Parts: sequence; structure tokens; C-alpha cells
Amino acid sequence: MSTAVSFEVSAALAEARQHYVEGRLSDAEHIVRQIVKTYPNNAEALYLLGAVAYRAQQFDMSARHMQRVLALQPRHHDAMLTLGMALRGQKKPKEALPVLRKAATMKPSSFDGRYHLALAELETGDMAAGAKHLERAVKENPESAAVRNTYAGVLYQLGDIEESLRQLRKAASLAPEATDVQQNLAVALQNVNLHEEAVEQFRKVLALQPDHFDAVYGLANSLVSMRQLDEAYVLFEHLLKEGPKMVPPRSNYGLALRHGNRPHESAEHLRQALADAHGEPFIAANLAESLVAAGDTDEAAKVLRASFESRPSGGVILQLGDLLARLGKTSEAIATFERVLQQQADNPIALVSLCDICGKDLPRGVEDQLVMLTTNEQRSPGERAKAHLALGRTYDARGEYDRAFEQFATANKSRAAGQPFDMPAFRAWISRQIAAFTPETVAAKRGMGSDSDVPVFVVGLPRSGATLVERIVAAHPYGWGLGEPQDLYVLARRLPPLIAAGATAGMAIAAPQSEWMGSQANREYPDCIRDLTADVGRPVAADFVALRQRHAPKAKRVADKSSMHWQFVGLAHVLFPRAAVVHVTRDPLDTMFSIFGFHFPGDHPFPSDLTALGVYWREYQRLMTHWRTFATMTEIKYEDLVRAPEATAKTLLAAVGLPWDANALKFGELARPVTTQSRARHRKPLDATRVGNAQNYAEFLKPLRDATAK
Repeated sequence: MSTAVSFEVSAALAEARQHYVEGRLSDAEHIVRQIVKTYPNNAEALYLLGAVAYRAQQFDMSARHMQRVLALQPRHHDAMLTLGMALRGQKKPKEALPVLRKAATMKPSSFDGRYHLALAELETGDMAAGAKHLERAVKENPESAAVRNTYAGVLYQLGDIEESLRQLRKAASLAPEATDVQQNLAVALQNVNLHEEAVEQFRKVLALQPDHFDAVYGLANSLVSMRQLDEAYVLFEHLLKEGPKMVPPRSNYGLALRHGNRPHESAEHLRQALADAHGEPFIAANLAESLVAAGDTDEAAKVLRASFESRPSGGVILQLGDLLARLGKTSEAIATFERVLQQQADNPIALVSLCDICGKDLPRGVEDQLVMLTTNEQRSPGERAKAHLALGRTYDARGEYDRAFEQFATANKSRAAGQPFDMPAFRAWISRQIAAFTPETVAAKRGMGSDSDVPVFVVGLPRSGATLVERIVAAHPYGWGLGEPQDLYVLARRLPPLIAAGATAGMAIAAPQSEWMGSQANREYPDCIRDLTADVGRPVAADFVALRQRHAPKAKRVADKSSMHWQFVGLAHVLFPRAAVVHVTRDPLDTMFSIFGFHFPGDHPFPSDLTALGVYWREYQRLMTHWRTFATMTEIKYEDLVRAPEATAKTLLAAVGLPWDANALKFGELARPVTTQSRARHRKPLDATRVGNAQNYAEFLKPLRDATAK
């Protein structure tokens, strides 16, 4: 090639590269093809032709051109890299991998080479190798949000959640306008239950793209987790208008409605979701739970049986067994759990459930399986702890107290390691309640709620006898019992945004899309109670009462015994000043040691240390003493109830405004399920056998005894 011709080719290639860089691919391709027509072995022209093809996603053509380049110049790094990228584009990661490894060897400092090699490693299933290359790519180009975003996803799959979140936070700060990066951070925050931060992050995504479906859906779900239900309902309704047959939004909307103590509406949505999902078992399970909450236990059992027959699922049959046990159908429940164990002899849920049903008569084979489960490292710490607790309760029922305490102590040691209790935060929460609900503030809020006397709030610590009291009211001809709806807690979580917005409750808040993108400056509960107005309080309270009455329209009193409600007596008094509050107490050692030996669903809401449990008791007493400064409460002692049932029941019924009726003591015959773990006892006549049970463990309980006595 003469110098003049060489100069002309170089100039043409330079022009083609300029077109390529500026995105004018067709102009670049036209020039390069003219060069190749005359000089078919010009490696740079062939490379540029392949690069244009890659940018145009013509991966087959790109790969052919790069192979020709490499035949002419085997050490051409950019051609080797682009060939590997093109093979990835052709969904041939196994072929791409050795090519990209060669490219990385040729030029170890190449960021693009390292990044695409990492992607090929991931596509062939080698997560660890992919993570290693991505880590190096991040070091070589720390300002690349895309690489950090990918690296974070790999770290998450490898179980390094903390570092994954750190990388995503950095990626989001580097690319504030990148919707996918911002959305990934929002989802990651949601996955680790940082819902308040997730809500703000989803709003950032919606500010960038108001119609982002996944962001709207994610925002709704995090709001539900925070029990900010009013806005969540609006978001779910919006999604279902866009796609009425979309199963996840409808299913989760149904769950949100149940969390908001709207089980009838919940069941309607879950029925439709179940039909649209062609009988998906987990939706059937959720539907059954909503039906139970709505009082239709027969229909719930039918749903579970039908689901198991059509699509057998271990979760469904376990839920059926649990429902049968709660309904007092002991033999059917035992047969159901034994059926599970025939298929899976070490199923922890079936084993623990049989333990609670059978008590001291637990079959030896089940006990042996529980013992093996406690040492099975393949099981989670939580599952092993539940097995220890179940064995402890069995030994307790048999009078083997040393063995029982050993099991309880082992379980609580594990529980403390996995779910440490934040005592300073708990004490601060109690202090905030006392500061917010002063007698003066409560007096200033008079008339801002409902004058209904339908609600009956049975409050007290778990294991204190609240279930017995609630079921006595429920067994009265004019009473009804809801179990543990936690509706005051839900109401407390709903109040801050409602007060901030001055919105009425009991109906969906018509929030336009623009409001999804920025949060209200809410004063948190309980501090927000100072800003409560009648415009918010009255409709909120009326909605609360209406939801309770929907369960039993003819009932004069509707009671609950939600375990958290002792912390919300102030709110109950402000919004429902005529409602009865019944405070159930039990010997502190019996109460707190019983808590020490039981498993509570979800995150364990108590300390797992005997001294700390004593401190918890004192904080509980501190708050209850404060409530008594302005709220009238009827005090019922567990010991009085089991030793003198009729006299105590008469006092109880008179306090809640119901006449004496002997049927109130026939609560064991109620068809409604028992939610407490000691459900078998609530189907039997009252007796005092558990009074003073802590004395059987006197030698172990000095830390608890000393802490409660301070």
C-alpha cells in the first residue's frame, strides 16, 4: 500500500471512528465497508465493522468480524474483548468465558474486560469468581454505578447482605437519575426490613418515573409493613385498576386488609387472587387465615382441605392441623400432624404442635425426634430453639423441672443471640408514652373520639390470663371475642400520617401520584397525639368501632385481648372514653417465667434473660401506674379467676356492662379458635394447677425474683 493510499485509509478510518463514537453507526459502517471492499484484510477496518455490529446488537455478525481480526492479529485485545462480549450477546457464556479470560490476560487493567469476564462467570454459575472480578472492577473504576449495582446483586446472592447494601447505597449516590439503581436499593432496603428508608427510596424512584409499577408495588408493601395502611390501600387499588388480574398486588392487598382488621374484604380479594392463580397453595393459606379472622372457620377448613387435595402442600396441611387444634378438634389435629410426620419425620412444626397438644402424654417417638432436632445443625437456630422450648413444656407438664429449665435456658440463650432485646429503646418508649399522654393532654382531647361502649379492651402481659377473660366475654349471649386483632396497635401506626394530612379515616385517602413521591413530615406516635383533632379522631374511632361490629352486629360488647394493647391504654381512653378496659394480672414470677418458656410468633418481643425480664416487668408496671392517673380500669387477678370463677366472672361482666349469665363460664364450648399456645387448657374447666408454678423453679429464678422486687 503506497503512502498516499495509506494516508487516505487512515483518514477514512478516523472519520469512521468519529461517526462511531458519536453514535452515527450507519455512516461509520458505510465508510468501513468501502475500505474492506478494497482492503479485505485491514484489521482495523474489520474491527470497527464488528464494533458497529455489536452496538447494533448484531452479535453473530460482530463475532464473525472479530474472529477475522484475531486471525490476522491474535494479540488484538479489543477484538478479543468484543468477541467475548458478542458471544455473551449470543447467550453463549461458556464459549465467551475462555475468550474473556484471554482478554483479561492481555490487558489486566481493562475495566470493561474485567466487568464482562465477571458477567460471564456469573452466567456460567460461578458466583464466587464473578464476585472476585467485580470487586476488582470496582477498584479499577470506583465511579461506575453499573458495576457496583451488579456487584451488589452478586453479594446479596452470596449472603453478604451488609456489603451488598453498602455497594447499592454508593451506586445510588453515583447515579441519582438511574431508575434501575435507585429501585434496586429500595428493594434491598425492603428485603432487610428497613421499611422506613425503603419507603423514601421508592418515592425517589417514583419521582424519576411516576408510572414505575415495581416501585408503586414495593412502596405499598413497605407501607403495609409499617402499618401505614391508608396510603397502601390507595396504591393497591391503583395497581389493580391497571391490571385487575394481577395476582401479587391483589394477594398482598388482601393481606393488607387483614392487617387493617378488615378480614371480610380481605377474604374477597384473596378469593379472586386464588382463582386467578389457579389454586396457588400459599394464597389458599392466606385466604383461610382471613376467613378465620372473619369468624368463618368452617369455610377456612374447607379451603385448606380443597387446596391440599388439588395441590398437596406441606404448609397447607400444617395450617389445617393448627386450625383444627385451635378449634379444639384434638384427634383430627393429631391425625393431621402425624400424617405430616409420615412424610417428614423431623418436621419441626408438626413435632412442636404435637408437643403442645399432647402435653405430658407426648408419644416417645415424637419426643425422640424433638431431641434430635435440637442438635441438628441443618436446622435453623430458631427451629432448634422452638424444639427446646417444646421439650421444656413437656418436662414441666411431667414435673421434671430440672430438665425443663435446662431446655428453657438453652432456648433463651439461642434466642438472645439471634434476637437481642433493646432494653434502653423499650424504656425510652415507655417514657415517651408517659410524656405524651399527660392527664392535661388527655383532658384536652375529650370529645375527639367515639362515645361507643361496644369495645372492651382486655389488657395485660401474655401468659397472665387475658385469654380466659376475653373468652368469658365472648361466651356471654351479648358478647363477642375477636382474639388478638392488634387493632389499637394498627391504629397507632396509622395515626401519624392521618394527623399530618388532616385526613379522615375509614376510607381510602385519595392520594394523587404526586403525593407518592414525597412523604409527609409526620410526628411519630405517641407524640402526634398532641396534634389530634376531632376531624381526624372521630372518623378514625367510628371506623374502628364499625369494623368490630361487623364481626358481630348484634353484640353489645366486642372484646379483644391483644398482647400489645397494654401499651395503648392511653390511646384507647382518648378515642373510646366509654369503652371498658380490663387489666388482667398474675403473679409476676409466674407470668415472666411462663414468657421465658414460650415462643411468640414473629420477632420475640421480650428479653431472653431472667434479670432483663424482671426489668421488663417493672417498666410494664410503670406504664400501667401512669394509665391509672386518668383511665378507669377493672383489675382482674388470674388467681382469683381460677380459684373463684363465678364470683370473678360476675365482677368482670358487671364492669363491662353485661348482666350475669352462667353461659359465660362455658367458654370451652365456643366454636371460635383459641390463638394462645396453651390452647388445650382453654377447652377444659378452670383449675388452679398453674398457680405458683414458678415456685417449682425457685432455685433457678433468683435473678428474676430480685429484678421484679426492686
